[in-house]
Amino acid sequence: MLAFACYLRGRGERAETAAQEPGFRIELRGQHLTLAAVCFGLALSAKVSAVGMLGVLAGWELLLGPDHLEGRTGAGKKLAACAARAGVPLLLALPFLAANWLAARESFGRLLGGSAWGVLIGDLAIAGRYAEVLAWPTSSSPYYAFVPPESLFEARVLLGLGILAAALALTLVLPVEREARRRAAFGWIWCFGAMVTYLNFVPNPEYLHDRYLYLSLPGLGLALLEAARGLAARLRLPAAKLAWPLALGLAALWSALSARESAHWRSDYHLFSHAVAQEPESSHARGYLGLHLGTLALHEHREAGAFAPPGAEPAPSAQAQAWREEALAELERAMACPDIAWNVRRLHFRLAQVVILKDLGRVEASRLKVREMHAEADRNGWDTAPDRSFLARARAIWRDMYPESQARE
Repeated sequence: MLAFACYLRGRGERAETAAQEPGFRIELRGQHLTLAAVCFGLALSAKVSAVGMLGVLAGWELLLGPDHLEGRTGAGKKLAACAARAGVPLLLALPFLAANWLAARESFGRLLGGSAWGVLIGDLAIAGRYAEVLAWPTSSSPYYAFVPPESLFEARVLLGLGILAAALALTLVLPVEREARRRAAFGWIWCFGAMVTYLNFVPNPEYLHDRYLYLSLPGLGLALLEAARGLAARLRLPAAKLAWPLALGLAALWSALSARESAHWRSDYHLFSHAVAQEPESSHARGYLGLHLGTLALHEHREAGAFAPPGAEPAPSAQAQAWREEALAELERAMACPDIAWNVRRLHFRLAQVVILKDLGRVEASRLKVREMHAEADRNGWDTAPDRSFLARARAIWRDMYPESQARE
């Protein structure tokens, strides 16, 4: 946000001289533009999703800037000027984008949907689900169940397309003034530009998180406010009678939602339990709950060990045993979820079961689970870097459970 503010300040100073000296110039100097580039670089080093600002800058230049694109006159020159101004931020972004792409390819190995067409229809379903959550925030969840659609004509894809088309039409048609329509269009560019790293253009093992929406909300709010102002003008009402109540309503709604959601973040157990309650078919929600329950049991066992006599093995507490059994059940449910094939933690869940079964003294069941891991990986072609890592750990546990000769065999 600071980078964007500095960019606007720098471009605003250039606009004053542009009025006196007509023409399109490539200007990369100025302390504010330099500061914008520095802030953008710092933002990228914190989180690659900051690259969404490139779309925001381009949208502002084309729709609202002093040389904004309108009509066909000089369109090519204006586009070239916009591209030149975005050149420095883009060059700053390229190393981060390349690193993110390579890391994603190594960790997950493929795009959701498998092809450009699969990416497109998958994004329609994702955007439609986000729109549904924004329209009805009580359905929000830290994790969602999502299987990539196979056809454009699946109900959820058509529903997503319909919701997006209706929202765009409503917010772009209601404003009366052309400038207001441009601001609404800029709001949508902001909304989707902020999601660029999560809309499937790079491999991403975790889709549909509410936390991906926070950067989009300012753009969505702008589009809704311009629509409210346009509706007020068409009804011949003072704009403040609709725009201000809507602005305050959105602020109150999003603040209340934030307060409600914050209660679930007081512990991992509350967070993952809430996710399972909201999305019972999400392998991420169930799997992470199972992993956390296993961790709780481990801590409980260590706490018991602190009070055991020196050299004695601490007796497992009833609570630790209960958590382990519950963890095994949740991890098994996670492996049965329809989206498990797109979960980069899939074999991690199996590995956790191996460890828990071994800790419970069920050595034979633990050995069978190692075999099951390998059979599942071979059957499904799971061969990403995390898959190989989890299988290697499982083999190490296998060697630990068997005598050396049997392990080698």
